[in-house]
Amino acid sequence: MLVFCFLLHFFEFGHENIQQIFFHDFLPNRAFFKYYGGQQYEALYARIADWETSAGAKVKIISKKSHFEIDKEIKSDMAAGTTKWCVGSNHSSFAPQYADLYVDLKDTLSDDDVAGFVSSVIGASTIEGRLIMLPRAQFDVSAMYYLKSNYTDEARNAEFKEEHGYDLAPPKTWTEVKDQAIFFSDPPNFYGTQYAGKDEAIVGRFYEMLVAEGGQYIDDGKKPTFNSEAGQRALQWFVDLYEAKAVPAGTLSYLWDDLGQGFASGTVALNLDWPGWAGFFNDKEASKAAGNLGVIVQPMGSVT
Repeated sequence: MLVFCFLLHFFEFGHENIQQIFFHDFLPNRAFFKYYGGQQYEALYARIADWETSAGAKVKIISKKSHFEIDKEIKSDMAAGTTKWCVGSNHSSFAPQYADLYVDLKDTLSDDDVAGFVSSVIGASTIEGRLIMLPRAQFDVSAMYYLKSNYTDEARNAEFKEEHGYDLAPPKTWTEVKDQAIFFSDPPNFYGTQYAGKDEAIVGRFYEMLVAEGGQYIDDGKKPTFNSEAGQRALQWFVDLYEAKAVPAGTLSYLWDDLGQGFASGTVALNLDWPGWAGFFNDKEASKAAGNLGVIVQPMGSVT
């Protein structure tokens, strides 16, 4: 049985296409889904009812967990031969491990459907010529959120400039992030920043910073190359912040929901995360950062 990974607003596609994909070889008019759980996804899942009305079908969510837990569950399903669900969330960095599990969406979706997405995203979703997933959004890149109020105190700005030699402003480089995070920190009441330090999450963030420092994780021959000057600079960033207590002590066990809730508590100055959190951070009923929220592009490293 082949199933496929669907990372998009599935209900935006035409009724006939969706019926053909979801219900072939499954129970009529019933789709079984495995999804990522978490606050940043809830607005998307709230629209499932819209699709049910449009398609005249029902969705049964049989699992909703963190990305890493879903990944483990998919592998367990494959080992046990229990891949009888219809749709599952995944990431393009993980999907090649089990690409044969998924159907080729090019056999079902029209060229116009596919053309509605950014071509580079479609490229990342295509494994060995097969389109095995579609994106939940047109981009999934990190953005730097910050509390605006930290940059409005003239006396504090002067203190920072005296200490670091440049004006206090939202950071443009990772060095500036570290400088400011340490400067803003007042543990255990307030922290300069945080990072997801659990499981593969820390590897992904390190990888981003490694490339920003001019390094690579593996070379063209698939040999590890991250133990380089660039890799050591990237790793030192994490170490320096942790040793300075500019991040919460529990950050090494954090995943993305922990980061989101931490920043929304108003006790973290700078938070790198994906744009899907913006609505939650701006929600006055859920977030103390609402009304005080700034956002900039991901900072640069020494090289990029």
